[in-house]
Amino acid sequence: MKLFHIKEIILDGVREPSFLPNFVVYGGDGQSSSNLLQLEYENPPFLEITNLEKVKSAEEAQRIKLVEKQSMQRLDLVWTRDAKRFVDDTELLKQLMPPDTVEEFLLQGYNGVSFPFWMVDITTYLHRLNKVVLKDLPSCNKLPPLGQLPNLERLEIRGLDGIMKIDGDLYGGTTAFPRLVSFCLQDMECLEEWNTAYPRCEEGLNQVMFPKLELLYIRNCPKLRLILGSPLWNNVIYLSIHRSDKIIIQSPSEDRGHVGGATTNVSVNCCEAPLHQWSLLRHLPHIKCLNIKYCSDLTCSSADILQGLSSLETLYVGSCESIVALPERLGDLTSLLELEVHDCEGIKTLPESIQQLKCLQCLKISGCSKLVQWCTSRKNKMKLVHIKDIILDGVRLSDMDSDDEEPE
Repeated sequence: MKLFHIKEIILDGVREPSFLPNFVVYGGDGQSSSNLLQLEYENPPFLEITNLEKVKSAEEAQRIKLVEKQSMQRLDLVWTRDAKRFVDDTELLKQLMPPDTVEEFLLQGYNGVSFPFWMVDITTYLHRLNKVVLKDLPSCNKLPPLGQLPNLERLEIRGLDGIMKIDGDLYGGTTAFPRLVSFCLQDMECLEEWNTAYPRCEEGLNQVMFPKLELLYIRNCPKLRLILGSPLWNNVIYLSIHRSDKIIIQSPSEDRGHVGGATTNVSVNCCEAPLHQWSLLRHLPHIKCLNIKYCSDLTCSSADILQGLSSLETLYVGSCESIVALPERLGDLTSLLELEVHDCEGIKTLPESIQQLKCLQCLKISGCSKLVQWCTSRKNKMKLVHIKDIILDGVRLSDMDSDDEEPE
């Protein structure tokens, strides 16, 4: 902003392009307009406009002619939530229509209930979009039809308190999200249902939805349940679930073909439900890596959960301060190659079934003082003799002296 007024900048003989990484709107008390008009003759490739609540009139936004700035590829429009407005958000956003050259778009802090015409028909006006972020829109109760954007690859929906259901409004029709690779749902505390049922085309045939989806993040969506009417995760490689217990404990479908066909990496964080209730794992038969952090109960006496993870090769358990034991049936993970336990002071021993893990090549333990002591006792070393590499608090077990006293 200090160089805002300079039209040409040359550093070490090289002409720097004129662009605005961030434009902060301000307008003092008693002034009839804000400084937004300074953007009238700017045409940067990236523009972030913050503090939009300080714009004094919709005419200011109209005069900068954002839609005509054909060099622009990325646009961020940001209001401060709960701040005093001079102009209705919906009317202001109507005048801030981006040019059709924009490929990345962020809308944050917008307080309108609905969207202006160019977002309702976003496929017509912004067909080049490959990334969209909708963040902290407290009053919005209906999503725009982003599923029909032909080039959309990344989508983040965060903090939309008025959205209780994701369904056809977002999809906008058949064959939704043809190129979407990454989808993040976060801080959606009122979201109760995600319906992936296919719309039907005129011939009555089911249409494929999310055919390219590989990365799925569900974070802080405590009420969310899935209604699966399509193989939503057939191509999802990485699945992250954080503080969203209803997703992990529900049994999505009796038809395993509908879920988890390609999922190999799963991360579960901050789950209060015990492991034996994690029904979703039964529908993810090809997991190779499972990362568990900040969870409260890993007891699991039932065989079906762990036996269903016969392809699991890496298990990481970290920062689970309240758990006192790993699953007793750990030995059911017959393909396990690496086991890592980090910052779980409540765990004092490994289950006897550790001896059944004949494929286990690496055991790493850190931040678990009692468990480290257990591993170094002469008696317990014999239970781990089949493991090629054992590292305890950064030191290989083979380089440590045995502790002849077994911990209580």
